[in-house]
Amino acid sequence: MREFDSNAQYFAAVTDLALCLESEGHETAALEIREAMACINGLTDGWARFLEAIEAVERRLGNRISAEQREGLQAIRRAAYNAVYRR
Repeated sequence: MREFDSNAQYFAAVTDLALCLESEGHETAALEIREAMACINGLTDGWARFLEAIEAVERRLGNRISAEQREGLQAIRRAAYNAVYRR
């Protein structure tokens, strides 16, 4: 399970994932992730919106992305979940 050492590392992983998805033809998912990133405002509601977007992308893409991308998406989702629920 991947963990992030800093917010900078986390946001770099999110940005890298969006770029990767976009390059492989998943433009809508990449755009949704980028737009949801803009919702993160340091408050729980922003993180909750981001988490909802990540979960939606994860459901839609399922097995259509590589195992490495799925793992990255899951790590991003877990960290967002922890930010929302303070775990």
